[in-house]
Amino acid sequence: MKKFIFGLLVAFMIGGLLTVNIASAAGSHVQFVGGAENFVFYDDSGDTDLFDGLHDVMAGDKRTETITIQNTAHDYDYVKIYLDSVAIPDGSANPERSVTVAEFLANFTMNIWHGDNLIYSGVAENLDTFVSNVDLGTYYPDDKSTLTVELVAPESLTNRFAHCSAKMDWTFLAEAYKDGQVVPISPDTGYSTGERTATVVFSVVGVVVISGIMFVFWKKKIANKK
Repeated sequence: MKKFIFGLLVAFMIGGLLTVNIASAAGSHVQFVGGAENFVFYDDSGDTDLFDGLHDVMAGDKRTETITIQNTAHDYDYVKIYLDSVAIPDGSANPERSVTVAEFLANFTMNIWHGDNLIYSGVAENLDTFVSNVDLGTYYPDDKSTLTVELVAPESLTNRFAHCSAKMDWTFLAEAYKDGQVVPISPDTGYSTGERTATVVFSVVGVVVISGIMFVFWKKKIANKK
């Protein structure tokens, strides 16, 4: 990955052209397994970060991550799965504390599809406001679907946002059904049978890291020498 970024920077320095780099991760997985774990999260490399393909973004990039959602539990007739929320914590986006997370994410467009259905299109900063209680469908044992997350970074990003990062907590919920009744997955949560929140909530953290925006600086240096 480092060699690829270096080669891309050299191309920018020599040619002085702005292009869009389209990259996609191998794939990530959200599996409802039932039992004590309820959900497991992993990507094809074995990591638990669902959003590895959204790391090391550069100005002008368009990145996509495909997440496969699957019900692998065979103890229930079917389950209903929801993307309950996306939470964006407050705080600074860089070590110098000169950029807030909200200010940083306001620069990015994010599109999210469930299958062919567009469930969100807008500024990444607003995900926690507009992504709530999204019904991802009914899953019989071994049924699956896909979420596609696209992140678009504008070409206008400057060095001010270099080394910034932001975390987003994705919360998935499941209702498990047997004989027409909701099965409480974790009675210790204190929720009544039949409420979706009776299942254990697992937050998935995806990290969007801006690095390599150095090419903006290099391009300006070359332009100043002309």
